Amino acid sequence: TGTGTGTAPSTDPDLSILIAYAPDVETELGSLAAVTAKAGQLIADFNTALSDSGISGVTGKLAGTVKGSKSFQYNEVSEALSWLSSDAAIASERTTTKADLVSIIINGSGTPVGVPFIAGIGHLPGSADGSKNAAFSVFLHNVGSGTFVHELGHNLGSQHDKASADSSGVFPYSHGNHFTGNDGKDYRTVMAYSKNGETRVLKFSGPNVLHQGVATGKADLDNAKSVGNMIPVVKKYN
Repeated sequence: TGTGTGTAPSTDPDLSILIAYAPDVETELGSLAAVTAKAGQLIADFNTALSDSGISGVTGKLAGTVKGSKSFQYNEVSEALSWLSSDAAIASERTTTKADLVSIIINGSGTPVGVPFIAGIGHLPGSADGSKNAAFSVFLHNVGSGTFVHELGHNLGSQHDKASADSSGVFPYSHGNHFTGNDGKDYRTVMAYSKNGETRVLKFSGPNVLHQGVATGKADLDNAKSVGNMIPVVKKYN
């Protein structure tokens, strides 16, 4: 980790995140306590990604957990996102907990082996002005926390690597990256798609964000700067 380019100055250091979960996820994870523990770990991993990317002046905070009223299959992430962003009970809980962002865990059971599938999905705001309505994301219960961080990255204006993105993020440089480490192995930052099985690192790309002493990005591939610039905007949602 090198010196970051993405400070997020504010008198309020918290980015509040409400984590919802589908009813059957509690069964899949074994208990409500397991759901709560998973939510806490997800937030901790998001904070690790911020810290390791040099994004200072902000801490992700768990605003709360809430059980949703509808379950979804692993291949219904788009349907889940639409439901999450329009459900009245979720909206009420978001207001009550003053959550800036809202994410839901859905059942990932039945995901195919050896066949690509969508592990998560998240809204991308249309501009650097942000949008309170583009603050929602979905991910499967049985995927790594990198997917959760990735989808929050979308909510914070970040896009995939340029080769995989069908649009730009909120800034021209809001893209993930692939790079080769000092060990000769190929890596990808948290927003980059896998091309050839690269190892994902839980960092946002940036010329000053290092992994094994190697820059994870460039001036035009700087998700760390992008996220740092967008956090003060998103923190005003609630």
